Amino acid sequence: NGYVGNLDLEPEIANTLSATANWHDAGQELWEVEITPYLTYVDDFIDAQRCISDTRACGPANQTATDSFVYLQFVNQNARIHGMDVSGSYLALNHRDYGRYTVSGVVGYTRGENRKTDDNLYNIMPLNAKLSLEQRVGNWTNVLEAQFVADKDAVSAVRNEIETASYNVYSLRSSYVWKQLHIDVGIENL
Repeated sequence: NGYVGNLDLEPEIANTLSATANWHDAGQELWEVEITPYLTYVDDFIDAQRCISDTRACGPANQTATDSFVYLQFVNQNARIHGMDVSGSYLALNHRDYGRYTVSGVVGYTRGENRKTDDNLYNIMPLNAKLSLEQRVGNWTNVLEAQFVADKDAVSAVRNEIETASYNVYSLRSSYVWKQLHIDVGIENL
């Protein structure tokens, strides 16, 4: 898209209400769960609207296009963003010979809405999760990680944002520490 500036923009002012709850075992060594819901209202959120002028670029076709390049102008509008982050970890095995195995993860959900137009906010991450299995044995640390991202179907209509399909990414990392030497290797996106 093409963007037209706006010298009359006001700064954004955000007000957030958030709380965190944390549960764990008595020694804080075996398991932990943390939940953080949040709600943010943004006054004068800087969003975009289709530009309107007598020029050809901002004419009637620009106002109705749904699957092509459009010209937009930055404007202040009000927005609401809400969501929740949930994280946790669990010590699955602690063996002298085989090492310490920990399973951990985080799940995030965010939703953003333009309060004036009822449109979705642009470029908001869909429901996603990251899970990992970590092994620590001696000077070695090995991690197998999986990231899962849901379909993105809450898209910004004014910007013709494209819906995307869900996807998964797997990674493998290993590190070795000896005195002052730290070696890291990894394969991303297995």
